[in-house]
Amino acid sequence: MLAGTIVQRADAGLYFRLCALALPLSVLGNVMVNWLRMQRRPKMTVVLSLIFNLLNVPFIIVFVAFLQWGISGVYVVQIITAVAGTITCVVLMRDWLSPTYFHLLRLRKMIRYSLPLIPGTLAFWVVSFSDRFFVQVYTNTEEVGLYQVGSSMAGLIALATGAFQTAWVPFSMSIHKRDDANMVYASVLLSYLWLTSLISTFLALLAPEAIRLIATERYVGASPVVGILAFGYVMMGLGSISTLGPSIVKKTSVAGFAMIAAAGINIVLNILFVPGMGKIGAALATLMSQAVVPAYLFYHSQKLYPIPYRFKPAIGILVLSFVIIALGANIQFDNVWVNIFSKFTLIASFVPALFLLRVITPDQARSLLYRLFTSKRYAV
Repeated sequence: MLAGTIVQRADAGLYFRLCALALPLSVLGNVMVNWLRMQRRPKMTVVLSLIFNLLNVPFIIVFVAFLQWGISGVYVVQIITAVAGTITCVVLMRDWLSPTYFHLLRLRKMIRYSLPLIPGTLAFWVVSFSDRFFVQVYTNTEEVGLYQVGSSMAGLIALATGAFQTAWVPFSMSIHKRDDANMVYASVLLSYLWLTSLISTFLALLAPEAIRLIATERYVGASPVVGILAFGYVMMGLGSISTLGPSIVKKTSVAGFAMIAAAGINIVLNILFVPGMGKIGAALATLMSQAVVPAYLFYHSQKLYPIPYRFKPAIGILVLSFVIIALGANIQFDNVWVNIFSKFTLIASFVPALFLLRVITPDQARSLLYRLFTSKRYAV
C-alpha cells in the first residue's frame, strides 16, 4: 500500500519487496569489498567488483529479454548477484567469520561511531538527486534532458574522484600513527585539488566541442552545467579529506550534521535559483551545497585534530580554475581548431601554478621524473 502511494503504481509493492530482499543479501558483499580495501588489495577489489557487475549482463538478458519479466527481472538479477556476492564473501572470509569473534563492547563502539552518519547519508542522497526533481518541476522536459547530458559528461571526473575516495580512506587511516602522517595529509589536499581542478576545467572548457562531436547542435545547451557539476564531484572528494580528523578522533556527529545542513541548503537554493536560472541554477545549488560539507568539516576538524593544511594555495587553485573557465567561455572563433587551441593554452597555465602555489617544488618534480624514467629504463 505504501509503495503504491509513493510511486502511484499498483505493482509497486512487488518491486519494493524484491528490493527489500536484495538489500540484506548485499551486505556481506559490501563487507568483503571494504575488507579487501582495508587490507589494501586493490587488484582483488577491482576484479571482484568487475565480476559482479558483469555478472548482471547475462542474467538481465535471460530474465528481461528472453523470459520477459520486465522490471521484476531486473530486481531478481540483483538478488542473484547479491547471493553470489554473499557466497563469495563467506568463502574468502571464512577464517574471519566466526561467532567466537563477536565482541559486544566493540559492537557498541561501532554503532556509536556509525549511527550519526545514517541521517547524514540519507541527507546527502537528497543533495545528489534532488536537482533533477526541481528542474522538472520549475522548467520543462527539454531542460531536464540537457541537464542530464551535462551531468553525464561531468560524471567523467567521478572516475578520478571515486577512485581517490576508494583508495584514500583505508590508506589515510593506516598511516595516522606515523610521524609524517599530517604532512602527507596536507600534501594530498593540494595534489588532489590541483589534479581534479585541472580535469574539471578541461571538461568545462571543451564541453561545447565534445558535445558537438558526439551529439547534435541542439545539445550544446548542456555545456554550461558541465564545469559546475564537475566541481561538485570535486567537493564530494574533498569531503573524504575533510572528514579525516573527525574520523580519527571518532566524532562522526560533525560529519552527519554537515551533510544534513547541506541537504537543507540544497533544497532552499534550488527553490531560489531554478525558477529564474533553470538547469544552471540547479547546478549551482548542487555545487554550493556540496561545498558546505568540506568547508564545515575543515573548520571543525582543525579544532578536533589539527592538520597543517595549506588552505590559501588550495583556494588559489580553485580561483585559478574559475578564472580560466570564465575566460574560456568568452572564446568564440569561427574555426573550431582555433577555439580548441586557445582553450588548451589557458589550461596550460595549471603547470606553472603547480610550482607558484608550491603544490610541488622543483626538487620534488625532478625526483619524480627521475624515478619515472629510471623505472621505465629498467622495465625495458
